[in-house]
Amino acid sequence: MKKLVFSLLFLSSSFAMVAQTISFSSTKHDFGTIKQEDGDVTAYFDFKNEGTAPLVVTNVRTSCGCTRPTWPKEPIEPGQSGTISATYRASTRPYYFQKTITVYSNDTEHQTVTLTITGNVTPKPTNPADRYAVKMGDLSLKDKKLNFGVLQQGVEVIRSIEYANFTDHEVTLDVFVLSDYEFLRYEITNPTLQPNQSGSVNFIIDTKACQVGPTDFDAYFMVNGQLIKSDEYKVDLSISVNEDFSSLTEQERREAPIIEIENKLDMGVVVSGKSVKKTLTIGNVGVKALNVRRAYSAVPDQVNISVPRSASALKNGKKANLTVTVNALTNGQPQEPGSYSRMVSVYTNDPSHPKTNITIYWTVQ
Repeated sequence: MKKLVFSLLFLSSSFAMVAQTISFSSTKHDFGTIKQEDGDVTAYFDFKNEGTAPLVVTNVRTSCGCTRPTWPKEPIEPGQSGTISATYRASTRPYYFQKTITVYSNDTEHQTVTLTITGNVTPKPTNPADRYAVKMGDLSLKDKKLNFGVLQQGVEVIRSIEYANFTDHEVTLDVFVLSDYEFLRYEITNPTLQPNQSGSVNFIIDTKACQVGPTDFDAYFMVNGQLIKSDEYKVDLSISVNEDFSSLTEQERREAPIIEIENKLDMGVVVSGKSVKKTLTIGNVGVKALNVRRAYSAVPDQVNISVPRSASALKNGKKANLTVTVNALTNGQPQEPGSYSRMVSVYTNDPSHPKTNITIYWTVQ
């Protein structure tokens, strides 16, 4: 018996010895008070591989597009160190901020590590024109990105983009929307601007007509009657909608569908530049039929998940197979060897778990 215990201890310690381990000297950085006119600021987070196998940082994501990360792409050998940087756009973002940076690696014990940057940006003195920092031909805008936030399905919400004319001549504005979005309409408060006049485009979203989950959509501002389909004239709009279960009675909740699905899927080894498919089984252990509203991937060019028609009404005890496809590509280019992981979301009418996140991971050789 003693020999068996010793053998088990030896095996467990052996597995621990070959593991790669990411260790940060600090996971938080406070910039303190900084001036907006001093420009963007960068925090550096040093880490070390304290394991005995190569450590690979597979991805780094930030909680906001205002923060830009960089990280080493090559494996970090045992005992070696690396640095992850996070540059915050203080030049365009005054006032207090707190942003997170999520680090993904092949450290099985710490697959994700969250880093935090904080600070307070003192706004620079401005004149009226400075408050409209985005240039769009003869038009000046306060911003060209509009996030409606996370909303319950069933409400109507309005968000605005403000604009102004700081030229010495008249400027006109119209809006062109690429697709016929049933949930979107807009109003232009002042389509013809004289010098030093301002106005706003009010975008109205009817969430009853939105699909659940995130939706990104575009519009183009037509300045002086010209439609120019370029990034300069494009406005980025986004929203995320949650299904509203607040009106369900206690009886309806007891009889509600209950999703049954794994929260991880190992795609195995994928040849760089190639694709692989696997099935992900979803079931219903509740009373009423389970409806898969949507399967969402933020990076559909890398990970795509398709839902069969049979998953639109899964009765109690029934199951269906979702098809997950992984393409070992990044920005259309073959991925470098290493470990990768992405998250997909499955939205259903299970009121207790309307959104289920599933981690898809694979290894490129």
